[in-house]
Amino acid sequence: MSQGKKYTKEDREVIIESLKSYLQLGYSRSKACKFIGFDESTLSKWSVASESLSMRLTGWENETSVLARKNLRSDIEKRGNTDTSLKWLQAKDRQEFGKNLDVTSDHKPISKIEVVYKKFGDEESTDANNT
Repeated sequence: MSQGKKYTKEDREVIIESLKSYLQLGYSRSKACKFIGFDESTLSKWSVASESLSMRLTGWENETSVLARKNLRSDIEKRGNTDTSLKWLQAKDRQEFGKNLDVTSDHKPISKIEVVYKKFGDEESTDANNT
């Protein structure tokens, strides 16, 4: 079995720095490697062998998410934007609690809620469309 290409420390640093802008834009390591014509399995081996490299790559991958969160926070703080707040909380809930929140504790879908409106003295009437 032949060994892979040997890279100098300087070569490795140039390659890693070449990936930085793509990772900061939210591209995956795989896609970033394709953009620069580099074998992603080699990058994977490097990051497994070096915890500091792995941390650096992960930091770059998360920069866009951090910036987006800062922008959302700023929007919420400046404008008291309740729509943005609600969207943030819904996204956070999906992230923390799984793919689908519309299930019971038994993991069964929640059925449509039936609302019953009743006026004093009237017979019971139901309206499932006003949920």
